[in-house]
Amino acid sequence: MHNPHTLRGPVFLVAALICVVVLPASYAAPAGNLFAAEVPIAERTREGKKDATQRALAEVLIKISGSRTVASLQGAQIVLEAASSYVQQFRYTTNGTMLVGFDGRKLQNEMRVAGLPVWSADRPATLVWLAVDNGNGDRQLLAADDQGDIRNEIEALAASRGIPLIWPLYDSIDRSVVEVADVWGGFAENILNASRRYGTEAVLVARVSRGLSGPFYGTWELNIEGDSTNWRGGFAQSVNRLADFYADRLSVSGTAKPATRLPMSIDGLTSAGAYAEAISTVEKLSVVERVEVIQVHGAQVILELTLRGDSNQVSRALGLSRTLEPAPGNPGMLAYRYAR
Repeated sequence: MHNPHTLRGPVFLVAALICVVVLPASYAAPAGNLFAAEVPIAERTREGKKDATQRALAEVLIKISGSRTVASLQGAQIVLEAASSYVQQFRYTTNGTMLVGFDGRKLQNEMRVAGLPVWSADRPATLVWLAVDNGNGDRQLLAADDQGDIRNEIEALAASRGIPLIWPLYDSIDRSVVEVADVWGGFAENILNASRRYGTEAVLVARVSRGLSGPFYGTWELNIEGDSTNWRGGFAQSVNRLADFYADRLSVSGTAKPATRLPMSIDGLTSAGAYAEAISTVEKLSVVERVEVIQVHGAQVILELTLRGDSNQVSRALGLSRTLEPAPGNPGMLAYRYAR
């Protein structure tokens, strides 16, 4: 949790109090329970519990760090060996598993000390348009009310990486803009037009089909603020690719170096809500340790950021933001404009 920013000026002191009650949604979405995992346990003994706790922590480290190979990184073994010291609660289930919840704040602090990457709990939300061909030519689009095996599998994969997904309602409003054929054919204009109502940072469009004896496989395209990247793959490969894409831009490795300070300006803050959302967007970046308000000039605020990384990491992270966009500014200062 970042330290509270310092507000200067009576107008924004009042605005801050207002925004405590009504805080607009930021560009990221909660990623579910990042600090808990459920793992099989062979026997409910002391050693069995210890082993299960370490395996649960290994799964949690993947979600927090954004790295599938975090356990192999230098410093990870120290954190894993101390797994029991981070446990907040646990319980055995009737399915032969143990559910373990860890102290997220303590765990993240220890990961930073160990030099491991840490990704904040607010993750970019991805709207998924997925057209499925079961092999008989009958194509369907997965929607928010679909509880079938395919969606459950994808949701489980996304949860294992701490990635929040949103599925289209595919109600009368969506159907008036998008047909299954549009998703299958990759007609981006119709899909992106229909996606605006959901307000997500990214739109993932995919068409998959089942082989004669193999799993589903197909084409995937990720669209973020006008840029797109595409690939071919199955469910696991594609969810991991999506998570890797985000983590590469948003997670920050711990460091023993002194924190760096960086000035930043944000323009276009014409309301208390805009001010609160802009500050919240910056505070939630993993690379940002602290935000302090230095000056307020009308609709512009000047901030000083205390960073765990460098300015390039801030720019890369904000490249996924729908709240702030780059703006002209002075050399040596990050400059952004409120975009909503």
